[in-house]
Amino acid sequence: MRLLSLVAILLIPFSLNAQSDKLTGKWITTSDNDEWQELVYEFHEDGTMVMIVDKEKYPTVDGITYSINKRKGKLEFEMTYTSPWNKKVEHMQGLIDFIKRDQIQVEIFALNSPPDPLAFTEDALIFDRL
Repeated sequence: MRLLSLVAILLIPFSLNAQSDKLTGKWITTSDNDEWQELVYEFHEDGTMVMIVDKEKYPTVDGITYSINKRKGKLEFEMTYTSPWNKKVEHMQGLIDFIKRDQIQVEIFALNSPPDPLAFTEDALIFDRL
């Protein structure tokens, strides 16, 4: 479930050009976890992304798309992809915060059920730009 949340982060087409420019590129998590050894998000300018888990591209039918909206000082994102297992279109929401120019905090909320009010939890991950 947490892995699907991470996929959601990768799907963030940007409605904010400045934030989009900052997010474009490869990011690797520096957070400790029990689910993978290496997690990389690669954000593209065209609103698509790739998620790589332990050097394997996360499988989707036709890729991952994402969009970003700034609301109440937070960068909210939504990602969309089609599951290769059940062919269902999945939508996930999350948050991104720029800690520094080359470091972000990311959290994707499982099954499109973010907390209310929308805020980071202890499950948020830290990523450094590669």
